[in-house]
Amino acid sequence: MKIKTKLTFYFVASTLCILLFFAWFVFQTASNQREKYFFENLQKEAITKANLFLDGKVSPEILQTIYQNNRKTIPEVEVAIYDNNFQLLYHDDVTLDYVKETKQLLQQIQSEKSIQFYLNDYQVIGMYLSSSNRNLIVTAAAIDVSGYQELQSLWKYILAFCVISLVFLFWIGSYFSTKLLQPVQYIQSKTTEISAKNLHERIPNPIPNNELGQLITTINDLLQRLEQAFSLQKNTFSYLAHELRTPLFTVKSEVEWLLKQPESFAEIKTSLPKITNDIHQLLHLIQSMLDYAKAQTDVSQIHFEKVEPVLCLLDAVQEVQKQYPQKNIQLHLSENEEIPEINGNKYLLTAAFRNLLENACKYGVDGNVQIKVTFEKQGLIITFSNKVASEFVWNPDWWNAFTKTSYQKSGYGLGMAIVQSIAQIHSANIHTLVQNETLFIDWEFKF
Repeated sequence: MKIKTKLTFYFVASTLCILLFFAWFVFQTASNQREKYFFENLQKEAITKANLFLDGKVSPEILQTIYQNNRKTIPEVEVAIYDNNFQLLYHDDVTLDYVKETKQLLQQIQSEKSIQFYLNDYQVIGMYLSSSNRNLIVTAAAIDVSGYQELQSLWKYILAFCVISLVFLFWIGSYFSTKLLQPVQYIQSKTTEISAKNLHERIPNPIPNNELGQLITTINDLLQRLEQAFSLQKNTFSYLAHELRTPLFTVKSEVEWLLKQPESFAEIKTSLPKITNDIHQLLHLIQSMLDYAKAQTDVSQIHFEKVEPVLCLLDAVQEVQKQYPQKNIQLHLSENEEIPEINGNKYLLTAAFRNLLENACKYGVDGNVQIKVTFEKQGLIITFSNKVASEFVWNPDWWNAFTKTSYQKSGYGLGMAIVQSIAQIHSANIHTLVQNETLFIDWEFKF
């Protein structure tokens, strides 16, 4: 079922239920009022006829004649009067006698003073009238023909009103559901216009403050992430094609040159280090791409456990020291401090620290790399520092993938992007500062 149909159905159903309840309430109130007023009229009619019979000294024959004449044109009230000993004093029409007053009924009236009840379609009242002269038991019965006719007319009007309202409600519900869903159709039409060729386009948001406007914002955010993913994929393939082609072409040239030369072990031995170096560059590029891919993984897919970041730092120092044996990497760590644990991923933390150390070794001007670990109550700060050239200026674009610090140095522009992604995964803060020809990079864990 379409949302438009559902909205129309829910609107009509809920409104119709309220309407039917209101109609039932009106009809029930009218029915109760009719019953109340007619019992009051019966009481007045009974008292009037009793007064005429007793105080007015009107003969029973005259009262019965009036009753018989009225019955021919209008529904008349049948009245019966009994004395305190249950002897019949007057009756409008003994032959009809709708009520059939029994001794038990008369005793009930005498005891309760006033009763009222239904006898088939007739409404009946019984009253015990006391006066200084004598006590009387009076019954009165009649059918409220006009009252029932008015109720029947009211019921027809209510049914007609409900049917007309139902048609009107369907029209109103369909109209408003269409108006409400117009933004959805707008979103659908605009979304279908966006493809891989124009991911830079966004859906205009004319209603930013309601739920559908928030949906448009969410879709635009999704398109932004898709555009970034497509751009990253495009740049990755382009960059890989360029970076892999150069060392592979070099290896190919070296091997082809060796194949053309006469067999000479000395010449082969001279060329093998070049081939080894190219293969090493390929392996390093592949490792960087793997680290970058893992750093881009959704946080929910990453395995977290209790790890000691200082131990990850020590592993990274050992790896980089083997790679750059000529560099002097110094780690300053207080022996009195207890090494804290954090909830993190050991592989990713080691990769981040390794990339920071590799950059410090490659771009440091004096061959020294300083690492200082500072323990605080609210966190842990690891500071990497190395000397840089006097004209060195930190560029924030270096945090972006495939942005190389220097084209004169070997590298692929992935290291700092890997560092930033891993820091975000671990909710760590990174701060950079260039002071006195020294680059400081602070990695800050919050506890």
